[in-house]
Amino acid sequence: MKQRDIEDITMQARENVRTVMDEVMGEMTEDATKRAIGAFWAQLPNEVKDQLVKDKPDVAQKMDEMYGQPQGNPWGEQKGR
Repeated sequence: MKQRDIEDITMQARENVRTVMDEVMGEMTEDATKRAIGAFWAQLPNEVKDQLVKDKPDVAQKMDEMYGQPQGNPWGEQKGR
């Protein structure tokens, strides 16, 4: 193998590892992000939610569907453990 071939293989391997790491990090942070949005939605004052219902009823409805669950759980059930 030539030095150039080794460098090409190394660069491709690094790119593959970066792709996998990006996917893993995205999956790891997705649940935490959903929980944070759910907690934010649960703590919004009713006046703000009422105004959102008037201004953007489709958005408010979707937020209630996704994050209106007990404890701000967007899945409506216990996950994991």
